Amino acid sequence: MQVSGIWPVVFLFLGFLPQYADFLRYQSVQSVSMLFITADASGSVFSLVSLALREEFDLLAALNYIIVFICDLIVVVFYFYYKIIDRKKSTTANPE
Repeated sequence: MQVSGIWPVVFLFLGFLPQYADFLRYQSVQSVSMLFITADASGSVFSLVSLALREEFDLLAALNYIIVFICDLIVVVFYFYYKIIDRKKSTTANPE
């Protein structure tokens, strides 16, 4: 594996950081389609499976798919975290 081959993987991860910063700044994951995130993460998993079934395993491609899956998973974690916080805020604001 060449060092120059890892740069696309690093830049892919860095490309998600502004989105994560927006989630933290606005404390919300609005305008993100969970259907798209699910499809993207599923594509990563299926691509990894297809790599595993090849005769020669491509480590850089696998790292790329793993990073996409992890970044999508972080978006899902943010989504459910802020959804739980919103529920707690709404129940404490309107106790019945």
